[in-house]
Amino acid sequence: MAGKMRGFVLSELLVVLLILSVLAVAAYPGVEAYVRRARLYEAQQAMMLNMRHLEQHYMQRFSFKKNRREWADLPVAQTKHFCIRMQGNPASTNKYDDSYTMKAVAFDRDREPRVLVVSQDGRWRVCERSRSRCDDAGYFSNPNNQSGDSGCVAQ
Repeated sequence: MAGKMRGFVLSELLVVLLILSVLAVAAYPGVEAYVRRARLYEAQQAMMLNMRHLEQHYMQRFSFKKNRREWADLPVAQTKHFCIRMQGNPASTNKYDDSYTMKAVAFDRDREPRVLVVSQDGRWRVCERSRSRCDDAGYFSNPNNQSGDSGCVAQ
C-alpha cells in the first residue's frame, strides 16, 4: 500500500473551476464599477489642479482668459482616460471674465459616457450623457448655453 497514489478526480477539479467561475462572474460588475469611479476620481483631481491654476491666473489678470479669444492654459489637459477642457467660446462668454465651466470627457465614450463638470464656484456635476467629444477643437462647444449634457447630478 506504500505505492498508492493520491490526487484529485477530474470531477472535483471541474467543480472547483465552476465555483471559481461563478465567483468571478459575480465580482466583475463590482470591480468594473470601482474602476469607473477611480477613473472619474482621477479626472476630478486633475480638474482641481486646473482650478487652482485658474484662480492664480485670475488673481494676476482679473480674468480666467489669456486674452479675448483664448482661455488660460490648463496645466493638466488630460488623464489616461479623460480629456479636460474649458467649455464655451471665450470670445462669447461673460463680459466680466469672472466665470468658467470646465469639463472632463472620456476618450472612449462607449465605455464611459459620463462627463464631469465644474464651475468657478466649485459646483461639481456628473452628467450621464453629453454631446461633447475630445476631438472638439480648443474648447467644448456651448452653443446658446446648451452644452448637450443630460442626466446631471450634483456631486
